[in-house]
Amino acid sequence: MALRTRSRRDRPQTRDRSSRKDGDQQQGGDRGAPSHSRRELAAEERFWPTPADDHIEEYPDRDHRDGQKWLDLAHLPSRSPQTTRVLLRSFGYAFAGVAYIVRTQQNARIELAIAVGAVALAAWLGLSPLEWAVLVITIALVVALEWINTSLELAVSLASPERHRSAKAAKDVAAACVLLGAITSIIVGLLLFAPRLVSRL
Repeated sequence: MALRTRSRRDRPQTRDRSSRKDGDQQQGGDRGAPSHSRRELAAEERFWPTPADDHIEEYPDRDHRDGQKWLDLAHLPSRSPQTTRVLLRSFGYAFAGVAYIVRTQQNARIELAIAVGAVALAAWLGLSPLEWAVLVITIALVVALEWINTSLELAVSLASPERHRSAKAAKDVAAACVLLGAITSIIVGLLLFAPRLVSRL
């Protein structure tokens, strides 16, 4: 009887100890949760910089698949000497194209002469800024169409030295584009210059 009584008395104590241990573990887990979340936030801030950062730092382990490194964009050179040389060379090619057009294409020379005359007449008549903008855009459109026509004719002649219906059609369509631009420029010139010329007569 004494043994049974002692064992019954010990059982609640065992339950209290086990429940107390579970409570301590639960409290310990609750205490550890905020620290774990703080570590995650610190890791996120380290890997993902905030907009307040001045530049993007280098993170070697950002991409584990290919091992690419994030570049520090603040230390990248704005323009290398090689890029400047390529840019100057491209401008040289463009001016060489202009020289070729003026030297070999009679229609282009005529259109440039008409453009110079139109600009001189506009300066004498005193066009408004909006009218100047319309005139400059019209001149640039006609000149650009003529130059595109020339380049297309050269490309077609190189691709098809023999006479071909498709090659002829391509050249004819390009010439039609130039004709349309020329007719449009005549209409714009009449609208801009005719009223002012009539008022001065």
